[in-house]
Amino acid sequence: MRAYELPATKGKRGDPRCPAFADRYGFDPRHPVQWEVEALEPAELQRLLLAAVAPYVDRPAGRL
Repeated sequence: MRAYELPATKGKRGDPRCPAFADRYGFDPRHPVQWEVEALEPAELQRLLLAAVAPYVDRPAGRL
């Protein structure tokens, strides 16, 4: 979300996913953060979602 310069807000303390997220993306796990992806343009949000799931979609044989 850094590329979109969305403002970060305080994350939920006690979220069990926070330490792994912080480690993966280089954040301080003592200060959880979150972003409201609804702030993105709908078309861009759709593009990001489709790009994220595309590797997991089965395609008919012979199509790439």
